[in-house]
Amino acid sequence: MNEAVVEEGLRSTAQVMFDLLRKRVYSRRARVVLFARATRVALDALPPEQCGPGFVPRTWELPEVATSNQAALGFLVNKVDLLVTIASARAVLFSRATQLAIDDLSPDEQISALAEATQIIGTPP
Repeated sequence: MNEAVVEEGLRSTAQVMFDLLRKRVYSRRARVVLFARATRVALDALPPEQCGPGFVPRTWELPEVATSNQAALGFLVNKVDLLVTIASARAVLFSRATQLAIDDLSPDEQISALAEATQIIGTPP
């Protein structure tokens, strides 16, 4: 499969994920936290050798999220789990969606959101 086709598939799928969560979670900052949290959970499910360079085993607690936001994320994660059978692809998709959520913020907010997402994930999205 052509690398450009794969890249376009990742981009468009991450955009769909972002759009779905945007319809359910109105806080732009909360979307960053939710996608970062989902990215880290997806990474934690992988064997360490599949996580890539810079991977740090998680020794920190993931942030608590509001029940309604957790329900929205749960809906999305369940759909992704059903449709994306490659576990490492899930982590990549959630990471891409995290970046889209950060890009949706103002330039001033993006800096702190990227730092927060990096703390949650363990590496930049």
